[in-house]
This record gives sequence, C-alpha cells and structure tokens, in this order.
Amino acid sequence: MASTYSNLKIQLMATGENSGTWGNVTNDNLGVAIEQAITGSVDVTINGDTTLTLTDTNAAQNARALRLNLGGSGGFNLTVPAIQKLYLINNASLGAVVVKNASGSTVTVPTAKTMWVFSTGTGVVDAVTHLSSLTLGSALPIASGGTGSTSTTYANLQTNVTGTLPIANGGTGTTSTTFANLQSNVSGTLPIANGGTGSTSTTYANLQTNVTGTLPIANGGTGTTSTTFANLQSNVSGTLPVANGGTGTASPGLVQGSGITITGTWPNQTIASSGGSEAQGGRGQVFTSSGTFTLPTGVTAIKATVVAGGGGGGATSNQSGGGGGGGGGGYAIQFFTGLTPGNTLSVTVGGGGAGNSGANGSTGGTSSVASGSQSISTVSATGGTGGTWSQSGNPGSGGAGGGTSGGAWALSGGSGSPGGGVDENWSGSGGATAGAAGTRVATLNGSIPGSGPFGRGGGSAFANQGGNAGNGYGAGGGGAYFNAGIGQAAGGSGSAGFVWIEY
Repeated sequence: MASTYSNLKIQLMATGENSGTWGNVTNDNLGVAIEQAITGSVDVTINGDTTLTLTDTNAAQNARALRLNLGGSGGFNLTVPAIQKLYLINNASLGAVVVKNASGSTVTVPTAKTMWVFSTGTGVVDAVTHLSSLTLGSALPIASGGTGSTSTTYANLQTNVTGTLPIANGGTGTTSTTFANLQSNVSGTLPIANGGTGSTSTTYANLQTNVTGTLPIANGGTGTTSTTFANLQSNVSGTLPVANGGTGTASPGLVQGSGITITGTWPNQTIASSGGSEAQGGRGQVFTSSGTFTLPTGVTAIKATVVAGGGGGGATSNQSGGGGGGGGGGYAIQFFTGLTPGNTLSVTVGGGGAGNSGANGSTGGTSSVASGSQSISTVSATGGTGGTWSQSGNPGSGGAGGGTSGGAWALSGGSGSPGGGVDENWSGSGGATAGAAGTRVATLNGSIPGSGPFGRGGGSAFANQGGNAGNGYGAGGGGAYFNAGIGQAAGGSGSAGFVWIEY
C-alpha cells in the first residue's frame, strides 16, 4: 500500500512501506514539513492575484509555512489552501492584500502591517479579536482612536489645551467666551441652512438661487409656483391699480388709461386711442378698423382683447310678422409673452353684419390678432349670425351668438330673439356681445334689453318700422317690425367689433 498525506502534507507511510528508508521519510516529516508549519517563514511576491497550493510531498512548500512575508506591489488577493491553518501575515508589499480561501469570508492586511489570520477551510477570519489586557509601549495615536497622550483620562479642553482651538478642529478660532465673530472667524459663504444668505452678496439674497419653495404674498411673492401671472382671483384682494396692470376699479366695464379715451356709460362705452399711445404715455392701442400693431420699445408682453361684429337683424314682409334679431359677436382675451420690441402683429377688426331688405341679416365679421413679423398663436372671435327674415306669415328666428378661438378667457355672443307673429306686433331684439340673449321688443315702447360688456342689441321703434342698429361694439341689429299698412322693412345692422391691445 502506498503512503497518504495529511492536510499539511505530512507523509503517512503504510505498514511495511519504505523498508530500510522509512527513517529518511520520518526525518523529512519532522525536520522539514512539521518544522516549516510551526516556525517556517517564506517570502511571497504579490504583483497580482496569487494562489498558494499544497501538493503531496513533505518537501518545503510556501503554503505550509507559518509566516508569509509579502513583497511586491500589493493591492491584490492572496488565496491560501482551504484547510484549517494559522498564518502570520507580514505585508511588506506596497498595497493592501486580501487573504482568502476560494470562497467565504476574507481579511484585508494593510500595507506595512502584520496580522494573525486563521483559515477555516471555508473562509479566512481574524485569529485574535480580544485581549484581556494590553499595555502599549507608547501613546496610542489619534489616527488609531487614541488621544496621542499617556493621560489615563479624557483631555480637559480648559486645562490640557493651550492656545485657540481652530475652527477646523471644532473650535471658534477665538478666545472670546461669547459668539464667534462671523466677519473675522468664518471664511466662505454661510449656508442658508445655517442662518446665512448662501451668497457673498452684500445686498439682498437672490430669490432664484437662494430660496426654495413658494414665497408668500405677505413676503412680496405671488403665493404660487406659477412661472406666469399670479392668479388674480385667488391670490389678490382689493383693487389692482392701473399702474400695476389692473383697472383701478371694481367695475366690470372698461378702464381709462392715459392715451385712451372712453365715452359713454357701461355697457355702451365708446373707446378710442389718442394716437401713438406710447408717445402719449398710454398703455395700449385701440383698433376700430383693421391695421398693424408695432411692439413699442421695451414691450415684451401684451394683453389682446378681440370683439367680433354683431349680426344684422332680419327683414319683414307684409303680413308675415317680425324679423329675428342678429346674434352678438364673440369676445376673447389672450396674453402673449416673449415678444420682441419692433416686431409687428396683424390686427383684423370685424364689421357689423348688414340688415338687409327682404332677406336674412348678414353675419358679423371676425376680429383677430395674428402673426406679423412677430410669430404668435392667433386669438380670434367670430361674428354673430344674422336674424332670419319673416315671410309667408312666419316670424323670423334670432341669430346665434359668435364664438372664439385661442383665448385664455372667452365668451360667446348673446343670441338674438325671434320676431313676433302677424298679430303680435313685435320684432326680435339683437343679442349683446358676450351678454344675455335679446328679448322680443314691443313696438310701442322701443326698449333695448340684452346688455353685455361692450354693446347691447338693437330693438325696433314704431316710427321707422325697420330694425334698430346694434348699440356699442359687436351687438346684433334688431329685427324689422311688421305693420300691415307698410310693405317690406329691413332689419337693423349689427355694430362693428374692435381690438384693444394693452401693454
């Protein structure tokens, strides 16, 4: 039978083996293998991941030695045999070395340090983790968790420290017993979180870079994270002054700014620009006919109000009844930002629909603000539909109110009212701009109901039998009145719209 070998590769001879030479094998076991495992030291160069193995021989082997003296560049893994064995690792290489089995736990030996490790066969662990007592020949350095002193107590900052403790070491950098002077003892910028401004500016903190969250209205903010306008309904109380873009009044009608002339009482106000509103110190320009708006110097945002023309009233024929009132024009408001001064916008003002004789009233024209040399998204309002004319004994129907497109705030025009039958003696009233629908108007009183923000529909007066024209901007014309003694009569014309650009 042949010899076998232990984990440390000690040769175990079979019975009757090596007759006459067993003494040599025994001497190698005792003088080489066992002595190397107990006291042997070998040099191992670590210039990459290195694996030490044991083979079936009782000759000297690196993996069997007690002490491994590591050299080379270091910084790699050292794999030792997966057997139970104690190693004394002296890392004289230039980098830390990880001691391990093929798998399991590992121990890292720092460069220029010596450690006891134990290979369990399934991982490498520290061989010593506790000492009942320890005496050092010198003070334990601060870097190793000591005080750098042979004192047996804690260092007393009052009696054991002289001079001024620097800020970098947790002190104030001063011998003052009160607060540290932020001007002389602190360098750099004090963060907002520490009560500073986060800036080296000697004026106000930059609200864009140094403040997070929403600045309340009480602190001068808008109370919102919106990047556009503050919500005037929920975030503003009281009356917003004209100088700040408001109306300076709680009235729902128009506001008069310098350079803008407003006459009449709401809702039948007439507005006009005094011409060159910027030169006049005004804040807008009114268009009652189509044209071009040039963005003044310094103006990069505008508010555009567009009102379309009202529809014409329907005609009447003998023995047919009253004509229907025309519908009011649509009404829209839009805000434009990011504009370039000097560029132009195209402005279209819709005319009022005609009150035709022996026919339906015409539809009012569309008003809009669109791109010129300045590109924008078009905002527009469409004209009111004309009232139908009465014929063959049937009264006319009221026209529909105009609509809108592209407005941030938009209202449809009021619809005109229908005319009365041959025995009812009334005609249809025109619809108001963005107002209530017109109502039938008795010829004997000539009233004009259906008021809206910019105009009210025209009614019918007994004197002329024809429908009255719309009153104000974008109002529908009244339907013609039936009178058995008179033949056909034309409906009243709708009033033209307008465009108001404010800045």
